[in-house]
Amino acid sequence: MAQAQSRTDMTTRPLYGIPETPTRTPSAEVMQWRLHRLTEAGFEHELAVALAAEADVDLHAILDLVDRGCPHELAARIMGSVVVGIDADVHG
Repeated sequence: MAQAQSRTDMTTRPLYGIPETPTRTPSAEVMQWRLHRLTEAGFEHELAVALAAEADVDLHAILDLVDRGCPHELAARIMGSVVVGIDADVHG
């Protein structure tokens, strides 16, 4: 039987959705596709442009959260976006 991990051991692992490496910039074609998908999902243009440029943020996971009723800004924060500040309006 596997031993339980200590609480300390679990905190050394990266959190789900938070990139381990600095944010990369996707190619122009990928950014256009990401922007199109985000604007189709109702993201405000400014947030959509910023998220489209964050290659380390899982676009499919953000859209899945939004499809399940999660507000746009909160979905971006959950997935580790660096463009959504702590003081963002997460109530819709």
